[in-house]
Amino acid sequence: MFRLSQYLDIINVNRDIPGLFFLPDFLDESLCCYLLDEARVTRKSILTKLERDKKEISIVVPQPNFVRGEQHNLSTGAKFSRVEFFDSNDKTLSCEYFPEYGEPGHELIYFRGNENLPDFLVGVLPSIVQMLSSRRLLPTNCKSNWRLTMNFYNSIDGRLAGFPFHVDIPANGVVTMILNIERQVVFEITNGDRLEALNLPVGALLILSGASRYEWKHRVKSSDAEDGVDKYAGRISLVLGVK
Repeated sequence: MFRLSQYLDIINVNRDIPGLFFLPDFLDESLCCYLLDEARVTRKSILTKLERDKKEISIVVPQPNFVRGEQHNLSTGAKFSRVEFFDSNDKTLSCEYFPEYGEPGHELIYFRGNENLPDFLVGVLPSIVQMLSSRRLLPTNCKSNWRLTMNFYNSIDGRLAGFPFHVDIPANGVVTMILNIERQVVFEITNGDRLEALNLPVGALLILSGASRYEWKHRVKSSDAEDGVDKYAGRISLVLGVK
């Protein structure tokens, strides 16, 4: 049996940053391993289908100025592929695959809508929904519409890629939830001259809502790669958005 944290008393990381919450041991080790394995299997299915289809799109997607980072949110355009593939239960899923996003070595896969969520998330979502509802962070009287971003941070010249400062695009929803399922990482959040840093251990859940979601920029810092780290499994995180 996998274990998710049973308590709902989320730690407010810094009361001067409204809406930023942290649960350091939300996922246990076995669940992290399960999510890692399933994320890798999903990525492999996508790349196999992509190799057969060989479709690529180069597009500029305008974004409001307040969400743009210097290298983020497609402010200068990005290449991606729309892929339909079979999930583990032969359900057809659709996603957008970015071989590089934000900086070299950052590979991103984006799923839109409840019908496109991979099955391996089914066991995690109920606890997240319970937590968000208890904090009144979910929209009321409406069906939640989910987004999933799978981030693969690969090794480039001995460094694991990060993700530059940015604000998540509005389409991702009113709440951003970062599940760190592989390797501790330094998360930084900034607004004006203020900069706060937080170490995210494996199994951590970080929630951005309110001002921390819309008014503060955040990033994942790059780090030294470990010896023997596979190029496509340097670090993986799952980011959920809901609206």
